Amino acid sequence: MVTRLDKVVTPFGPLTCSLRVNDDGSKAALRVEPVERSACEKIVVHLSPWATTAANATMTLDPKKTQEVVIPIAAKDAEK
Repeated sequence: MVTRLDKVVTPFGPLTCSLRVNDDGSKAALRVEPVERSACEKIVVHLSPWATTAANATMTLDPKKTQEVVIPIAAKDAEK
């Protein structure tokens, strides 16, 4: 499954990114294109609760260059 955002308007300029989850749901590949405005100092990806059970987990990316990261997705307990 892939979710894409193409030139979404933000206060820091258009944001283009994609998130691709592998077939077994164990990891996701995130690609973020550079943000045009220099005022953007960082991109913060919030990982909880979708990728980890750790509260308030985040990942910080450099907005000035293309970023490609693989995010492991923690297994969730099955519903009872």
